[in-house]
Amino acid sequence: MLEAGHIAVLVVEDVPDDAELLFRLLHRGGYDVDSEVVSTADEMREALDRRRWDVVVSDYQLSGFDGLDALRMAKQRDEDLPFILYSGVIGEEDAVRALHEGAADFVSKQRMARLLPAIERELRESEDRRRKREAERALEIEQERFRLLVENEGDLIMLLDPSGMPTYVSPASRRLGRDPSSLLGEGFERFVHPDDVRTLREGLRSLVEQGSGTSATIQARVRRADGEWRVLEMTLTNLLEVPAIAAVLAIAPDVTQRERAEEALLRNAFYDTGTGLPNRASFLQRASAAVERLKGRSGCVLLVLECERIGLVSEVYGRDAARQVLNEAVEALREVVPAPCVIARVGANELAFLLEDAGGDEELSRRVEGLRRRLDAPFAVDGETVHITPAIAAAYVDESSKVEGALRDAEVALRSGENGRTSLEIANRSMRGEALERLRMEEELRRAEEAEQLRLRFQPVVRVSDGSLESAEALVRWSRAPGSLLLPGDFIPLAEQAGIIGSLGRWVLASALEARAGWQRDVGVSVNLSTQQFRDPVLVSEVAAELGRTGVDPGSLTLELTESALLDKPELALVIIRNLKALGVRIALDDFGTGYSSLSYIRRFPFDLLKIDLSFTRDAAADPDAASIVTHTILLAHDLGMEVVAEGVETEEQLRFYRLHRCDYVQGYLFGPPEMSDAFVRRTREEAERRSEPPTPRS
Repeated sequence: MLEAGHIAVLVVEDVPDDAELLFRLLHRGGYDVDSEVVSTADEMREALDRRRWDVVVSDYQLSGFDGLDALRMAKQRDEDLPFILYSGVIGEEDAVRALHEGAADFVSKQRMARLLPAIERELRESEDRRRKREAERALEIEQERFRLLVENEGDLIMLLDPSGMPTYVSPASRRLGRDPSSLLGEGFERFVHPDDVRTLREGLRSLVEQGSGTSATIQARVRRADGEWRVLEMTLTNLLEVPAIAAVLAIAPDVTQRERAEEALLRNAFYDTGTGLPNRASFLQRASAAVERLKGRSGCVLLVLECERIGLVSEVYGRDAARQVLNEAVEALREVVPAPCVIARVGANELAFLLEDAGGDEELSRRVEGLRRRLDAPFAVDGETVHITPAIAAAYVDESSKVEGALRDAEVALRSGENGRTSLEIANRSMRGEALERLRMEEELRRAEEAEQLRLRFQPVVRVSDGSLESAEALVRWSRAPGSLLLPGDFIPLAEQAGIIGSLGRWVLASALEARAGWQRDVGVSVNLSTQQFRDPVLVSEVAAELGRTGVDPGSLTLELTESALLDKPELALVIIRNLKALGVRIALDDFGTGYSSLSYIRRFPFDLLKIDLSFTRDAAADPDAASIVTHTILLAHDLGMEVVAEGVETEEQLRFYRLHRCDYVQGYLFGPPEMSDAFVRRTREEAERRSEPPTPRS
């Protein structure tokens, strides 16, 4: 059994930052974590052999093996070991296969808040399974004991005449607090539960009529002397024609414990152990029966309520307090939900019920607003008041749709949350398709490098003073389908959410330096670093390795960061920047003006370049406010020893503006679109030839 607050976690992960994020999440949840991180099959095998773990949390995409391999390995060691997949992306087929093979749950890395409730649930259910096994083992032992007792007259044994009157009672009757003599002559039925007397009489009469040698088994509740009801499973055998016995033999072991264990097993299969509410399986069964009963009627709606703030209550006040709030929320729902509805717990903080006559969208919204008002009332926790403010989604159920599909549709609508948590999300069939398409796109993007679908394009950066070519920015494209290129805005956010932006960034860095190795030596290249890649502990060594591999002069490489990379941990960011500059590379702050920083803030960082975002630069020549921001930025950046690049320059008027205000470099379509490396090589050669030509003598 787990000690309170202590948990042994085996983490299968090859991204250290993700493992660290998981540990922080568990610590915030109040756990004292005893953990080990493995990233290969051999390491995991050794960790499983070395000790017992409470739970395994595994990434899906790993080097050399995947989450399914890790799942099978864990299940080979311990069938009941809780195993949770968490991943930036997982295909639908793989997710279903993982669940079929024994995974307890899978959690998206973009919704890490769900991971702690999932782990808590699985620890709880693991403990429940352990108790069930103990109960089953105890039951098996008890049954074996009963068998031995029967052989040694340990079970109650009686001989009954055809009317049911005992003519012999074994000493085992004392287990019921009854002396054998008290059952003789007075009748056994007077100790039988009134609801079971008729069953016992009819069974005995049928057995007598069937003739000698026939048997029947009847369960009956018998009252002990202390008033407790015990369940006896009486096996009746007609031996009336056996001269030595001439009676009905009744062997009656006490099966009370077995019945209670079976009831507990049945209840645990269909009810949530924390709240006593019907669980997901029970809800689907009951709701499907209701839909079948209501066949032909319209307006049947499945509603799902997600109370994420209950998770916050758990973090602040503890799980008992969160369970209390959840139970109070259920009682509040019962006040406004029609009585026939079954309220069920279908997720860690999710409740669901079927509204049998919701009307159209307008009527449904009105009724849901009533639910929301009731649930917006404050709940008391430790003398404080909290509000749970649920998000609510609905899916219509009709004869053509199954309840399970409607529940998934409602949950997808809940996650989409396009209208915010205060609006009703009504599911439609396309939402699930969109979610599936997103999963497919993530999976394809994960394989894009291997499939050679990634492309680099280079956009010129020009020196304002003389129009010479200074460098080029490497921009990634994705050829997802033949003949088309997706721009970064179409897939970079997806890569960040899927947790693969780091590997994508490493490909861009390596490919850009390989291209740069074939250019004229005095033309630089700049590469964007994502926040995740910037914070990777191996970034500096990777940059050094790539520079060494390609032979590119470090001074020709500029690494571009955005302000988001600095905000969370500025001191760490400063250390990383200094280590990169120690290699000889240049550091630029990209998209300046779109974040939260100011020049007074970034003066703490030794940037070489500051790139003004095009949202300011494109209007600077015509908009006085934008012009003021840009000119002051240039002046202050120069005072701080930084050079300035203006992005998005597309007209001669804009170029004149930046030349007038002494901007160092400009970048934009005025000087050419992003182009392939070969085209850019030609550009560098032409530029070199132009600059090397002697000036034409004046006549």
